[in-house]
Amino acid sequence: MADQAEQTEDRRQIVLPWEKVDWLNPGAGVYFKLFRIGEGESEEQAGMLVVEIPPHFEIPEHHHRVWHQEIILAGEAEVGGDVLRPGDMRIVPAGAVYGPVIAGPAGCRLVEIFERSGRADVDAVFTAAELSDDNWPFRI
Repeated sequence: MADQAEQTEDRRQIVLPWEKVDWLNPGAGVYFKLFRIGEGESEEQAGMLVVEIPPHFEIPEHHHRVWHQEIILAGEAEVGGDVLRPGDMRIVPAGAVYGPVIAGPAGCRLVEIFERSGRADVDAVFTAAELSDDNWPFRI
C-alpha cells in the first residue's frame, strides 16, 4: 500500500485516495483490494477488504473461516433476503454460511473487516460443489 499512499506532513496518518488504489479485477466487473491493518504483512493481522460489485452480480452462498464485519458504503446488496443499504452492517461469525449476495441495480461498494488477513481466512469457502479454488475469480 505504501507505494500508492501519501503520508501526511504530521506523519500521524497515511492517506490513500480511492483513484490511486491498485485494484484487483478478477473479471465480471468485480474489483477488490485487501489492506492489512497495522505495520507489516503478517497474515495474523486484521484485514480490510474493499469490494466493488457490479449491478445484479451474484456471489453464491459461502462462508469465511474467521469472524468478519461488513459495512455497505454505496449501492445495495441483498443477503439471504435482507436488503442492505449504505451504512448498514452485518457481523458474521466464523464458519457461518450466508448468501447468496446479490448486488442491487446500481451495484454495491462495501468494506469487510476480517479478524485475520491470511488468504485462508479471507477467501470465501463455497458450499456448492461446482465452485472450487480453480474456477471462482475471487482470489487474494
